[in-house]
Amino acid sequence: MRIREQALRTAGEDFGRDLARAAKLRPSARVQDGLERVCAAVRSLGFHATLDHVEGDTAVIRTPTCPLRPLVTERPEAALIDRGMWAGLVEKGLKGVRAESVDCETHSCLDGGQSCVVIIRLRR
Repeated sequence: MRIREQALRTAGEDFGRDLARAAKLRPSARVQDGLERVCAAVRSLGFHATLDHVEGDTAVIRTPTCPLRPLVTERPEAALIDRGMWAGLVEKGLKGVRAESVDCETHSCLDGGQSCVVIIRLRR
């Protein structure tokens, strides 16, 4: 990953950890429970997020009001910050998981009529 891309991702991870602290997110050993807690933490901060499903080490979260959606809509390169934010949140929601081992993809963020789709892959 290039230096700028890594810096954006790291900034997002730090922001996600800050959001987790603000929401008093407590980690869970179970993936399903931990990701439900992540969504609840995001909701407690005023943004809607729902765990769509978990299959193995892959999960899908849907959010029509993602915290960074306005930024990503204005500056698409900020998607790296957004993905880092989700990784930071997941780190705080799942015991034994580090943000560096969380791969995130985001889809539909630029389409105002759709919910953002966050695909989370855990590398153990």
